[in-house]
Amino acid sequence: MSYIEQKNHTEVNNNVIIGERNFGKRVLLYCRESRDDNMENYERIETQRDLLLGYCERKGYTNIVNIIMHDNMTGTDFTRLNEIKGMIKNREVDIILMKDSSRLGRNQYEALGFIQFIEEYEVEIEFYERKYDAELFPLEAYFHERRVKDDSQKIRSTLRGKMEKGDLLIRAHYGYKKEDKKLIVDENTAWVVKKIFEKYKQGYGYRAIATMLTEEGIPTPSAYRNNSNRPQASTWIAQHVNRILKNEVYTGTMVSGKTEKVSYKSKKTKRKPECEWIRIENHHEAVIDKETFEIVQGMIDKKQVFAPRSKKPALLSGFMKCGRCGSAMYMIRKKGRLDAYVCGKNFKEGKINEHIEDRGCTPHRVREEVINKAINEHIKNMISNPNYRVCFNSKLKDARAKEISQTSILKKLQQNLSKYKGQYEQVYTDKLDGKIPDFIFEKKSKELENNIKITESQIDEIQSKIDHLNNVETSIDKIDIAMKNIEEKGLCKEAIELLLNKIIVFDKYEIDKEMKDLYNIEDSMFDEIYYNGGIVIDMRYNVQHAMSNRWLRNRS
Repeated sequence: MSYIEQKNHTEVNNNVIIGERNFGKRVLLYCRESRDDNMENYERIETQRDLLLGYCERKGYTNIVNIIMHDNMTGTDFTRLNEIKGMIKNREVDIILMKDSSRLGRNQYEALGFIQFIEEYEVEIEFYERKYDAELFPLEAYFHERRVKDDSQKIRSTLRGKMEKGDLLIRAHYGYKKEDKKLIVDENTAWVVKKIFEKYKQGYGYRAIATMLTEEGIPTPSAYRNNSNRPQASTWIAQHVNRILKNEVYTGTMVSGKTEKVSYKSKKTKRKPECEWIRIENHHEAVIDKETFEIVQGMIDKKQVFAPRSKKPALLSGFMKCGRCGSAMYMIRKKGRLDAYVCGKNFKEGKINEHIEDRGCTPHRVREEVINKAINEHIKNMISNPNYRVCFNSKLKDARAKEISQTSILKKLQQNLSKYKGQYEQVYTDKLDGKIPDFIFEKKSKELENNIKITESQIDEIQSKIDHLNNVETSIDKIDIAMKNIEEKGLCKEAIELLLNKIIVFDKYEIDKEMKDLYNIEDSMFDEIYYNGGIVIDMRYNVQHAMSNRWLRNRS
């Protein structure tokens, strides 16, 4: 018998022996394909299946109990193997067959845990490409996990680069549509966004605006998109309104990179510090001007309260404070009773409990009609008072004079900085040309570096002062306009936001000397509030005002 004949005869006999030995063994075929391997599908999952079926045929595995195929499923999620574990626990599997060790997964800890699990049930694992090696497998599992980590870092870098270029990687925000990765104003919905901001400025709360939009038959953001793969809300809710009001995208600024995955092993995300966000101003056309957006954010920060049943805005919600405990005061609207503000602590915890420390408070009840009228009259008195104009003009003149002075100083510092940098470059050039020795270069360069550092710090400080003066000047102008609007149109939420810091409500015997000095209250008015109760109006950029309960009652 020739060598070739002997070889073929041996192979046939070996296959027969292997086939007999493997006959009846229950084999489970496992295939997994994921785009996270090379950020794309590089082979069809059916190709894996066919390779494994061919392997079974050669090995004589005829009892294939199941073929599990996980297409486009990440290797870091091991919950996908729960079905296999269940079959193993039920003693339905003898061998698990897969293309290679990376198909099991790309998490070393989980992969080793799975191997330990199947060994406890005496289940074998085989790979198409190479024989399973118990000693080598932990090292293979480590490299599989490392590859996922590297790919994750590459993907993050790629995505951040696209964000920094201004590419829109998510669906368009409500009020916009997406064209070539850019945001374009959607006239079909932009007017709804404008309406939401306008209503909030008027004092309507989240729920009131949501109810209004639903009653008018305006489709919700999800209903408007009409994506059959996503749930669609049939009615507007407070959260819809809240998200729109807080979204800076409507000012033309794109803000991205707010969140990131906890790790490449988890789908959970965490919020990144604001300093790490990617912010691109003037990225697209604005729907809301920045001034309106800032006013609304200020109103939101005051945590305004609204009684949705009446659909009537509470103009002073967020400004009313309890003089005893400092809590915000709630607007209470009840049928058969006049609308009024009450202490939030009293509303939540009830009256003062002498046996429990810091428990409860008194109502500090103030009728809405009375306090609105008092604020209106106070502002009108200020407008009609000639000292008001003198006060504002004086502050405006002072701010402008300081701004001119600081701008002059800033210009000189910038000239000095340019000079120091020029000298540093010259010293460095002289060293390279051999005109000065090293010890002179080190001395002069350190001196100039110190001058540059100090000057840059001074420039930052002066620029900060100029910015503050600009804000003061702008604020004074805004307040002046707000007061004129109140005189012509009456009290409105936007004007209150510009004029008031807070309104403090005191019951009798609560106000103290510290408050008297802080708000510059006259002796006679202080006594009135102390013995009868009253309010202190804390205004922006102006003198404060106090009034007693007796004064309020006379105007109710």
